[in-house]
Amino acid sequence: MIQLKNDDSVNSRARIAFLAQQHSYEMTNFLKSNREFDDDNQEFPENTELYEELFRSIFDYIDRKDFPADQLVTLCADLETDPFLINLIKYDFRLLSTLSEIIPDVLPEFKSYIFQFFSILIQYSKTITETLLENHLLINICRVLLDENIPAKFKIYAAECLHYFASQSKDNILICFNNISIPFNHTIKNKSPISCIIYILSEQMNDEDPIMKEIQALNGKSFETDPEAQKLRKLLLKFLVAIVNTINLPKTQNSAEIVDEILKASLIKNDDLMDLAIYGVSLAADQTKKNSVIFLNFLNTFKNQGYFQYFLNLLDTSPLMSVRSNVLLTFKSILENNKLESEMFINVNFLDHLIHHMEPEENDITRGIAIDLFVILFQSNKEFMQEIIKKEIIQNYLLHYFDESSFLVKKAITIAIYHYLNQIDEPSRLSFFNQYLDLFEKLAGFMMSGISYDEMEIIFNILSMFAFLYKKNNQNDELLKILQEYEILSSVDELIMSEESEFRFLATGFKSFVFEPLEDDE
Repeated sequence: MIQLKNDDSVNSRARIAFLAQQHSYEMTNFLKSNREFDDDNQEFPENTELYEELFRSIFDYIDRKDFPADQLVTLCADLETDPFLINLIKYDFRLLSTLSEIIPDVLPEFKSYIFQFFSILIQYSKTITETLLENHLLINICRVLLDENIPAKFKIYAAECLHYFASQSKDNILICFNNISIPFNHTIKNKSPISCIIYILSEQMNDEDPIMKEIQALNGKSFETDPEAQKLRKLLLKFLVAIVNTINLPKTQNSAEIVDEILKASLIKNDDLMDLAIYGVSLAADQTKKNSVIFLNFLNTFKNQGYFQYFLNLLDTSPLMSVRSNVLLTFKSILENNKLESEMFINVNFLDHLIHHMEPEENDITRGIAIDLFVILFQSNKEFMQEIIKKEIIQNYLLHYFDESSFLVKKAITIAIYHYLNQIDEPSRLSFFNQYLDLFEKLAGFMMSGISYDEMEIIFNILSMFAFLYKKNNQNDELLKILQEYEILSSVDELIMSEESEFRFLATGFKSFVFEPLEDDE
């Protein structure tokens, strides 16, 4: 007989990882550009003398207490067409340090010019990024972002600089967790760039206003319609989500605050921002499994501050597939990390909410995640298993819709059936097989549809369960008749004759088991 894998092994190797990545790359990661430049390249632009004259003009303007706006616009435009200009800038430390030095003193519009220039430089050169960092890049960014007197439209490039800085390396991301001395409200605050962003988002969402809290409890958070303010808030929220998506959160207070702030943002009544935040919550729920302290803080907030019921309502009502999918992924991560939390789902009759998302009317991605979560539920709690058996959910919602399902959903259903069979005793297993013999016709077709080795192995494990029970009951003739009638044996023979050596091994092993006498366990 084929050696069946234990449940945990199949979980880790073959459970379908349906990820709700319908969001664009730009939505879930740090800003990145297509610009590429080799810091070791020493080539200079042909019109070097003209640029050197331009640099001198910049210094002259600054010496006269004027601002070289036109010159910076020219440099930004030329960098787009002549990346070798970066080498002139790279070795002119005075240009970078002087522009960094005047940021606190120039008008908001001019601060934006400088950060636009810096944002392009950071994309082209790590060497320049290091120079800017030495010249208080992060302090200048935080000062601008925290300044309530600067309009949002003049903060956009500062926020983009932070994104491009973090996108260069994980070390740069971790630097953003370090405290720096930031002039703020006529004092010096020791805050990290991360805590600055969290502070800004919290202030913008009026978390400290008790009247606003009451309104938000009824209607959800909302932002004013200023498109530049919206863009800035999305950049800042996206920065936090990208951190969770990119690194293992360090064991710091900032990490817990990031998760809390993303949770708060999920309440926003703005589809674009709320969608991004829900995705961030699903990432955070999964990521915090690696950090028990942060996970417990997340779980405590999620359960005790109404987020569970809110997410459940989103699952039932949201028209956005990505929101429904990420709500399910959040629930999945919670249960994977702590199966005792299944009680929370039992108390709200969660299966009644979940079943709808396992039907063909649901998007395939969401449906696959729902089936995956369904498996975790019945593995985690006997009450769920009893309800599943009572309502015949496997039969009515998985087998019934198998033929009309997509390839991905068929994989999820096959894996769910395998786990279900592993959870029930042999008499129940035999009864299931006898009642739904057409399962084998479905499996025979699916075997030949280009599945992976892990998925093929699960199918053969299901077939081996069936063959074992019939052989144990001395029903060898009936076994062969069923395997022939539902084209299992012909599919097995086709695999044996195929060029896929891995599949030949599985197929040959199963066929040998079918035709050989059952070994005496004793």
